[in-house]
Amino acid sequence: MKVIHDADVIRKKFFSNPATAKRFPGMVLNIDYGDFEHVEASPAYDNYMLYADIVNQYHLQKNHLGTLLQPPFLSVRYITSGSQYVRCKDKIFLAEPGDLMLIPPQCSYSYATGPEGHCFQQSITMKGTLLNSILAHLGFAKDFCIHLENPEFYFEIHQRLKELLKYGKADECEKNSSLCFFLLQRIANLSDTLRPPELLIQAQHYIEQNLGENLSLKVLAEHLHKCPSTLNKLFKKHLNFSVYQYIISRRMECALRMLRRKEHSIKYIASVIGYSSLSNFSTEFKKYYKCTPRDYALREMNLMS
Repeated sequence: MKVIHDADVIRKKFFSNPATAKRFPGMVLNIDYGDFEHVEASPAYDNYMLYADIVNQYHLQKNHLGTLLQPPFLSVRYITSGSQYVRCKDKIFLAEPGDLMLIPPQCSYSYATGPEGHCFQQSITMKGTLLNSILAHLGFAKDFCIHLENPEFYFEIHQRLKELLKYGKADECEKNSSLCFFLLQRIANLSDTLRPPELLIQAQHYIEQNLGENLSLKVLAEHLHKCPSTLNKLFKKHLNFSVYQYIISRRMECALRMLRRKEHSIKYIASVIGYSSLSNFSTEFKKYYKCTPRDYALREMNLMS
């Protein structure tokens, strides 16, 4: 993958129709697919910790230009032939054959066909209640690209996931999750750049062991004898979260696991993850999962009955 600095290329590819771009932010401006193949997961996957939501492959034709605004999924995109310009976080890249890109959830990006005027791409989008935590655990930065010398493992997983979604049954969800985790772990193992700094590992460990305590950026900084701003920058660089956001995400994911076990009251769960107020816990949970803890617990009970 190459970083592009040519202002003329950027202007022609991403600002060819500024009026439309301004009027419809976050929309696909010019769709031109060829040889399109697309399969999606059923609603049976919605509560899984990690799963492939969409598996597709297609040719981007000349003048294709698409934009995604804060997509709620991880995008894994492999370039087989041609090339593709990708604009992500105010940088322009040229992805070429053999390049595998991972664009994390909530990261807005645009893409367009490269100099050849076409691009064949095989893609997997992933979702899941623990997706962000898994990406953080594996050390993925905000965006990432690796050149695969031997892409056979990616093709095999892409094909197996496509078959699972195409002929999917409820009992295939576990296979889907396992394949996604295997793929992410395999990619992480291919590059030393994904290994998180020791300070970040120490910070994550402390947070995990103290979810029920009075956790804050100040408390964490004092424990690690570091400047609060240094820690916050470290988390944003490697996890795409501030320390505060990361703590909330871990508490909410812990709460979800406990609710699924159906072993404790909501009040007890709130106290275990650091909420003295049941109301505050319920409000935060609803922001994160679009329903209250009580509603979620009732829904789980109805599914079991």
